[in-house]
Amino acid sequence: MELSGPSYCQIKDGLPCNKWMITTHERTPKGTSYEVYLFKTKPDAETYFLYLQQCIGVDDLLKKINNPRTFKWERAEYQEFYDSLDLKTLEEAAKKIKFEQEHKFYPAR
Repeated sequence: MELSGPSYCQIKDGLPCNKWMITTHERTPKGTSYEVYLFKTKPDAETYFLYLQQCIGVDDLLKKINNPRTFKWERAEYQEFYDSLDLKTLEEAAKKIKFEQEHKFYPAR
């Protein structure tokens, strides 16, 4: 999954928008999936951007921990790092933020 933003969006789909935008997209063999998040203020967009970065990083870390090809000593180090993380702070801040979300899917040819 790739993450981009936050960027100020004045016009979206030919209409005035005037909001801060974050975009995530993921490519699969079936097509490309986009999630667009629109925020009214820049601090809200930045906080949610950090939260999405954290989610992507934690998912990657858990894949490495649960992968049977990862060495045991390496898995222990990843698990120790995962246990030391504070995941609640950004999650609580992200729950308070209000935003608009759009999902788009473009099938592969």
